[in-house]
Order: sequence, then structure tokens, then C-alpha cells
Amino acid sequence: MKPENTTGLSTGPPIDPSREEQISLLQTVTMEVAGAADISAALEVVLRRVCEKTGWAFGQAWVPSDDGKVLRCGPAWFCGEADLTEFRAASEASHFPPGTGLPGRVWVSRQPAWIEDVTVDGNFPRNQAASKVGLKAAVGIPILSGDRVIAVIEFFVQKAREQDAQLVDVITAVAAQLDLVMERKHAEQELSRTNEILHSILSSMADAVIVADKQGNFLVFNPAAERMFGRGGTQIPTSEWSRHYGLYLPDRVTLFPSDQMPLTRSICGEE
Repeated sequence: MKPENTTGLSTGPPIDPSREEQISLLQTVTMEVAGAADISAALEVVLRRVCEKTGWAFGQAWVPSDDGKVLRCGPAWFCGEADLTEFRAASEASHFPPGTGLPGRVWVSRQPAWIEDVTVDGNFPRNQAASKVGLKAAVGIPILSGDRVIAVIEFFVQKAREQDAQLVDVITAVAAQLDLVMERKHAEQELSRTNEILHSILSSMADAVIVADKQGNFLVFNPAAERMFGRGGTQIPTSEWSRHYGLYLPDRVTLFPSDQMPLTRSICGEE
């Protein structure tokens, strides 16, 4: 993917990880991102690993505001050995509408953008803050979920550098791993929300609701069922229900056959 270029000063060799380093970076990020607790943690993994393996001094993430009108600086960021807290503070105090600044530019285009020297770039509002700490070259990468930009990550180094399409492709490939996390987290959130609704419905019902799998393991035993059969009902095998609850045939001597109990018949697919 060819990055958008903003012309400026161009000195110093490009950062060019070897093919082996690229593969190693992708493998490492893929494993760590898969185990991330949330999207912020996953972003931190990408920012840290990209900086460590490709020589960028600073990286941070931007996310859309709740109303989707601007990008705001997110909690995920990484800084190497240099003291760049002043630039981080300037970023935290900033927000960018579509097309403004490096994050806003990437947000609109949904394409990577490279700036050779942010201190002389006409569309980089934080150029004074960058100049104070010596930051020069920068690259912005979109994080996509489908056709939607869910975040923009940006990286900086303290030298002006020409655009490096190969490096941008590497970072873009690494960033693509975040889409997998977003899909998984979205599915988990939807499942959790559905479970909460179901739990609320079952808890408020006056009738006992019992659901079991084909092996007789109880999956649902709502509060009404607990009131009727006791809290320990789920620990009793269905084959022992007649004995435990004193269920007899009309002769009041013979235990009710477990295979004729409504729950057992339901498990077996009978009506």
C-alpha cells in the first residue's frame, strides 16, 4: 500500500527491518494481540512492538469520539528512551476533525500517510510541541474494521526521513491484527449482553424454567426452579430426582420412572 506523502526535509537512512524481522514481528504481535484483554491493551502491544522492532521513538493511538465527530487521543501509547511526555501531553489536549492533522488526514483517506518532517508541515497543528522535543518524521496508519476506521495509530522518530513504503506495509500488516481482536471483542460483548437480558427475564419469571443438555447437565435453573426444587437441584442426576423429591406412581409405592419424567423425555427429544 503506497502511503500518502507530505514533502519536507529528507535526511538519514530509512528504517528497514529485514524479512526475518518482519515475520518475527507479525508472529509476535499476532500472539500477543490474541491474548489482549481489550482493544486498548491490543493497541499498546502494536505500538510497543512496532517501536521496538522498527526504530520509532514514539507511538500513540487516536480513537473517534462518542459522537464520531473528532478523533481524540486514546490511552494507548508507547515511548522509548527519550523523554517525550511534553508531546504526549500536547496530544492529549488535542482533538482532530476529519482531514485535520496527521490523524484526521488518515481518518478521511483510510490510507497511511507519511510526513518527512512534521515541524515544517502545514497540516500538523502539534508542530511546535514536536519541535520542542525534536520529533521529525511521522507515519499514520488506519485501523480498519470492515470499511470503518476504528482507530488511527501514529509513530514518530527524531530524524527527518523519506517515505518508506515497505515499512508502511509492515506496520499496516501488523495493525491489521487488531481487526481480529475487535471482531472477537464485539462478539463477546454481544453474547454478554444477550446473556444479561436472558438472565433478567428468567430471574423475573414466576414459573420454574429448567434446561438441560443431552447428558442431563443443567444449563438453566432459574430462581423459581430453585424455590421449587431447592438450590441443590442442579447437583442431583435426573435419574435420582424421583427418589430425592419423593415422586411416586399412583400406588404411592413405586418410584416414578426417571425415563418418563417430562425433563428426561424432553432431553430425549420426546414431546
